[in-house]
Amino acid sequence: MADIALLSPQASGRLTAKGRAAGTDGLIGLTFGADVPAGTLVGKTLRDAVFAFEGTLQKGDLNGNVTGNAFLDGNRVDLASAIAVNDAEKRLGDLKFTAGGARLTGDVAQNKDGLLDGKLSLAAPDVSTAAALLLRQATGAVNADIALEPREGRQNASVRANIDQLVVGNVRVGKADLDATIADLFGVPMADGSFNASKVVAGGIDISTVQATAQQQGEATNFNANAKLDNGATAAVAGGLTPIEGGFRLALQQADLAQGKLTAKLVEPAALQMRGQAISIDNLALDVGGGRITARGEVNDKLDVAVNIADLPLAIANAIRPDLGLAGTINGTANIGGTRQSPEVRFSLKGNSIAAAALRQAGLSTINLDAEGNSTANRLDVKASVTSPEGLRASVNGAVPLDKGALALDIGLESFPLAVLNAAVPNQRLGGNVSGTARVSGQLDNPAATFNLRGAGLRAAALEEAGAAPLELIIAGSFADKVLTLSSATASGPQGLSLTASGRVPVSGNGLDLSVRGEAPLSLANRFLAERGAQASGTLTANATISGNLRQPSIRGMFSTQGAQFVDPESNVRVQSIAVMGTIDGDRVTIRNASANLGAGGSVSATGTVSLDAAAAFPADIRIMLNNARYSDGNLVVATVNGTLAITGPLTRDPLLSGRIDVDRAEITVPDTFGGGAAALDVRHVNPPKAVAQTLKRARANDGTPTPTARPSVMRLDVSVNAPNRIFVRGRGLDAELGGQVKLTGPVSDIQPVGGFQLIRGRLSILTQRITFDEGTVTLVGDMDPFLNFVARSEGTDITVFITVSGRASDISVTFSSQPELPQDEVLARLIFNRGLDELSAFQIAQLAAAAAELAGGGNNSLLGNLRSATGLDDLDVITDSKGNAAVRAGRYIQDNIYLGVEAGAGGATRGTVNLDITRNLKAKGAVGSDGDSSLGVFYEKDY
Repeated sequence: MADIALLSPQASGRLTAKGRAAGTDGLIGLTFGADVPAGTLVGKTLRDAVFAFEGTLQKGDLNGNVTGNAFLDGNRVDLASAIAVNDAEKRLGDLKFTAGGARLTGDVAQNKDGLLDGKLSLAAPDVSTAAALLLRQATGAVNADIALEPREGRQNASVRANIDQLVVGNVRVGKADLDATIADLFGVPMADGSFNASKVVAGGIDISTVQATAQQQGEATNFNANAKLDNGATAAVAGGLTPIEGGFRLALQQADLAQGKLTAKLVEPAALQMRGQAISIDNLALDVGGGRITARGEVNDKLDVAVNIADLPLAIANAIRPDLGLAGTINGTANIGGTRQSPEVRFSLKGNSIAAAALRQAGLSTINLDAEGNSTANRLDVKASVTSPEGLRASVNGAVPLDKGALALDIGLESFPLAVLNAAVPNQRLGGNVSGTARVSGQLDNPAATFNLRGAGLRAAALEEAGAAPLELIIAGSFADKVLTLSSATASGPQGLSLTASGRVPVSGNGLDLSVRGEAPLSLANRFLAERGAQASGTLTANATISGNLRQPSIRGMFSTQGAQFVDPESNVRVQSIAVMGTIDGDRVTIRNASANLGAGGSVSATGTVSLDAAAAFPADIRIMLNNARYSDGNLVVATVNGTLAITGPLTRDPLLSGRIDVDRAEITVPDTFGGGAAALDVRHVNPPKAVAQTLKRARANDGTPTPTARPSVMRLDVSVNAPNRIFVRGRGLDAELGGQVKLTGPVSDIQPVGGFQLIRGRLSILTQRITFDEGTVTLVGDMDPFLNFVARSEGTDITVFITVSGRASDISVTFSSQPELPQDEVLARLIFNRGLDELSAFQIAQLAAAAAELAGGGNNSLLGNLRSATGLDDLDVITDSKGNAAVRAGRYIQDNIYLGVEAGAGGATRGTVNLDITRNLKAKGAVGSDGDSSLGVFYEKDY
């Protein structure tokens, strides 16, 4: 045998066996041998296992010897025994078996009446090796002496045994001792002896101690047993076993189970008699926690048994199995009649406020059960209903075959609130209600059903996150021969979401055939776009057929949308009149045609394919065409482009965007606004309150930056941008035209431009000066905020001035340098007025400051500081008035508490101001303007 795993999954190894029979004149010599060179038994390594028999067969008498040995998990196993089989007896003689820490010895014979005679002795400090030979996992120690003796046609036996820390499967015995003498073991046993055990676990019941004794009095055996469970429950039983003509009589004097105030006990002595196949029950009555169970009757060729249950508290079972968590009461009756061959049972059952741990895990606090029915040998008729406080209401009515008949059950689900399942499937936020009917027919091993189901207000976490809740559902169909057939299935949700389906779904194998049609509003995606303020509108329609099998379905169909729209304020993109038509064929999505108009002008279209192979990261080949597409970011860039782009490679694993873009015209505007955003302050909190400290800790621990769990997919670029001319850069005195070509490569997170846009013409205006740029470039570095670099040169009488405009368009920097080298303020004075700074008038200095502010955006603080120092003023700044006009402000303290100032605006208006510090916090302020606007006020100021 190639592998004995064919006999049992608990074993493995190659088995070879051979035998020989040879002889003459009725004397036949027999030899047989089997071996397993290598294998396993219940996970233990088996090596060099050999079993052999050698003997003779003569006139039906078999005599010989059995031997065997092996190594199991490194422990030696040996077997030796003589075997004799004849008409009078079967005998094992001089039996010796050792396996690791276990040893079994003895002699046993069985006579022709089947009675045993002999002795066996077992000494096993460790049973694990011996148990493995029986394909069982076991540990612990067992010692036993067994004597067997036939006497007057009866089997007698005496047993002395002890157990220590025995574990077999889920059964555990801490310690146990048995000492008993038994007469008529195979008939009506009569025993003298005792049994004691502790720390027993069996059937999920934890027993602290068990004590049982049996005493023979004449032909009767009186017994009693007491047990204490780990949970404090106690159990006791006492009675006698007496032989009677043709059988025995079992009399119960006591049967008690108690835990605290909850008890179950025998109301009065009861008896059970068995004669052959006839069994009679004498008025058995149990009081269970105030409820009662009674039984009486006879089981013979004719059956007549009556069982009554009145107010039975199910909590009594918790005394044995606390994990059941049962509660509630049961009332019912059962009457058993008919014959052994054709029994008939009539029953009724009512359960009130039934609770159980399993029900609570399913989300049901309690249920009420009402059932009645009757059964015959081949049919059970039942009518039952179940309700719960959570709103569950269900019923069943019909017949269940007990042989090869057909099912005929009508099931009514009046109400099933899905919220009850939230206890079993947490965090799914299930809601809504399911109702319906079903008719079950067919055989028990192959049932069939027709059904109608309706779901109202269905909710789940996944549906809510997709914006598809609440959902309404109507399903009609059937199930037969392990195939689900949908006559119709309709689901509808918010904002016009709808889905219909019909067809057949086999549980396994091929034959899947579903037709699906659906409409989904694109606005469902808005919740995922809300963070950037984007919105989509329109409707996506899809039709598909699904074939193949559930493991590998094949989808074929088409999808389309007309007149859809997408708006993204963050990128200032508005796409309208979106039209898409595509198909799905197996694992491939084909975009047959996709087009849209851009809100800023122009259009875009696309075609291509996307594979649905998730293992290959959805390979794609999509072509995108730009037709006079105009883009404006609303601030810095306006461009009109044409071109063809391609997205290829796996979409979720670094796809490639390649192609060519031709720029028809582009405008890059340098902002004229003064200053930028305030710099973040590095604040040190001194002794903050505990609550503030915790908040600061959380803010630093979760600053909104996502923590990646794997390297994200990053799009790669291979795009050529071609613009021979008409790239204009204007603003802040700049007016330039550029042209050229640049190739964008690398990932979008680190774009590597090759080439750039070079200056065609350009100039810089400063007051009355117009300076022509000698060189200039515009470089794309990863977003729509390009990097500018322009250099202009101006030759003076004794100096060459260089003006450099560089930086992002949104944060331009203007610097002045010279040859020979001079400070920036001096260079600017020489450039504009062709004289030194110390030679300028106050008005010229103001003009110089305004020019510097216009070029530098108010950010060249060092230049303004030098101008202020040159004039001896306490304050020199460039500001904007209420109408956004630039103005120069200058001022100086004439005493410690008196400040005089003057403002000269771009419109020619001037304004004089005086501030008088009366106290540290109280100040008087006055102003006189050339336009006649004057003011005077007293102010209280406090810094905090």
